[in-house]
Amino acid sequence: MLTFMIGGCQSSKISTAWRDESFRLESITKVFVVCNLKDDLLRRKAEDAFVRLLQRRGIDSIQSYRFYPETNPEKTEIAGKLKREGYSNVLIAKLLDEKTVTIDNLPACMTPNDWNRRGWYPAYNEACVGGKFIITVDTLRIETALFAADTDKLLWATQTQTELTANPTTEDIDQWVTLVIKNMFGK
Repeated sequence: MLTFMIGGCQSSKISTAWRDESFRLESITKVFVVCNLKDDLLRRKAEDAFVRLLQRRGIDSIQSYRFYPETNPEKTEIAGKLKREGYSNVLIAKLLDEKTVTIDNLPACMTPNDWNRRGWYPAYNEACVGGKFIITVDTLRIETALFAADTDKLLWATQTQTELTANPTTEDIDQWVTLVIKNMFGK
């Protein structure tokens, strides 16, 4: 399992991905990216990140919100548009479940040597004034899958467990997406 930290207190973990034996990376030429996540803002940030990172690898791609900002069209409408515009693949990231945890973080214990070296005021300050903080973290379990646009065949899939604070930054999302893309491409 791969792990990385985001912003010092968030992390993502990914299990080994499943890959169809017929899947070839060179067959990915144009990708329609769909992220069905916690809310529309997270959807847009994630779709933007996937598109940006795929384009850095030379793969043309577009966010689903550019085609369908608020609607959920029928499959025939989407499939027709993808075929007309030459999409080779559909990448879908969907939220499987979410757990919110509030962490009441107290400062680390002080040893007798710390007390002797620092005196009473730093300990008082940490314990009573500014040493305690509360952070809320959402743990999202997300499944990401790549399909062939023309046949609906599942080519690659993985699940991630990602911890994000209430307002994840673009960098936080980029790190999660980077982990997924690196896993898909093997580098």
